[in-house]
Amino acid sequence: MSTVLDPPSAYETRRETGRHKAQSRVLYLDPSDRCLARVQDVLDHDFAIEVVHAETVGEADAFIAREEPILVLCEIHLAEGSGFDFVQDLRSRGSNLAVVMLAEDGCEESALQAFAVGASGYLPTRSAETKPGPTHPSTPASLKKQRTMS
Repeated sequence: MSTVLDPPSAYETRRETGRHKAQSRVLYLDPSDRCLARVQDVLDHDFAIEVVHAETVGEADAFIAREEPILVLCEIHLAEGSGFDFVQDLRSRGSNLAVVMLAEDGCEESALQAFAVGASGYLPTRSAETKPGPTHPSTPASLKKQRTMS
């Protein structure tokens, strides 16, 4: 009788070898790096997903052209426009790349606009302790459910 062992997780492998090579990449588009460390900690440490930071739309476009990431995390407020414009441009070029919009304000109007331009998800980034309002991730279905419950 043979025993089937689960393969070690990326974290266990890295812990044992002291290093790892990420197989997947997430693009983090934000002119600041205010949430970058948290995103890297969760994705890289827990899931062995490399996070690539782009400060501008040009840097993001260049990275996407070279190597399509599995996901783009995109701040709504960018230095040269908005994340809404970025998503709209991606969709107009025929890209089905998953994009989750990040917004410190976390308002419902921003979430609805994000989905209207083709975002896959919406995530408020502010701390629940510092600002009122929803702090949970949103999807088109969850927003519809919230509206019908109100």
